[in-house]
Amino acid sequence: MIKTECIERYFTDPDTSTQSNTKFYRKNNEQLFYPPFVIFKEGQHNTEIACSLFEKKRYCTTGAFIINTTDKKLDEKKLLVSYLNSDIAKYILFLTASSWGIERERVLLNELLELPSPFFSIDSDILKNIADAFDKIVLLKKSVICNDAKIKEQEQYIFNEFIKHFSLSDREVALIEDTMSFGLGLFKDGHNSIGFKRTQLSENIKYAETLYNDINSFLLSSNTKVSATIYDVQSNDPLNLVILHFGKEVKEIEIKNISELRKQLQEIDQYTIQKKAHSIYVQKYIKYYDKDTVYLIKPNQKRFWTRTQAMEDASSLIADIINMAK
Repeated sequence: MIKTECIERYFTDPDTSTQSNTKFYRKNNEQLFYPPFVIFKEGQHNTEIACSLFEKKRYCTTGAFIINTTDKKLDEKKLLVSYLNSDIAKYILFLTASSWGIERERVLLNELLELPSPFFSIDSDILKNIADAFDKIVLLKKSVICNDAKIKEQEQYIFNEFIKHFSLSDREVALIEDTMSFGLGLFKDGHNSIGFKRTQLSENIKYAETLYNDINSFLLSSNTKVSATIYDVQSNDPLNLVILHFGKEVKEIEIKNISELRKQLQEIDQYTIQKKAHSIYVQKYIKYYDKDTVYLIKPNQKRFWTRTQAMEDASSLIADIINMAK
């Protein structure tokens, strides 16, 4: 019998993950457990979804789901395991699984079956590429010293192949990546999450590009355009600032040194945190309109300056523009 707690991602060692069993269970469907079969753990393995291609004839309890077929389509099974382990499946399940974040991190069978199928109109080259990457990951996991960095490289390659297969746009990819890094990361790691780290200049640039591109798309038929100014904030700066300028043409993003505004931002920071109750504080961000200029001031933390947050901020600014025009 397979020990549910030993199920890992991609490959589960049949010799170390099984145990003898003397208990009586109702008769199993023998064909379901004919190897190789896909096994999906209902719970998580080291905070990750765990799905493997099991290579020996074994059975398991209801703590895992078995997916199998009578056809000998090994590459398609590798595709399914890779898909269920991917950030795309994790993103959807994180947003839809009923007990994730409420009771305990598990996925029910009906929730798993609601995922979009990866088999619809799958290109043969993409199928082969993902199956080859799967094989490389299994070889790495079977080696004496597991190289996690190389496994991550292959997982990223698989993710890129699924992006092509599902024809995901840059915005959709940004939503998935930001949710995995900052949404799920904050949920798993708490105050140790990368979302609390200081913002880098490259992240400010991506935020500003997404923000003014979305607003300029809305203003496409107008003579008014938006440009952005960002500041190269440092790790000791409590606040970050992006300025939007409304004018007749779109200009390149202007990057300025924060030193000229550092003292003023430190003073503003004193008013951004408000105590609501014992041990409960609310941290505000500032949106200030000055004629044809908008100032966005928020805490200098990555979670406030993602591409996804830029999309939300753009929608909020567009709503303000519509209300001002009434």
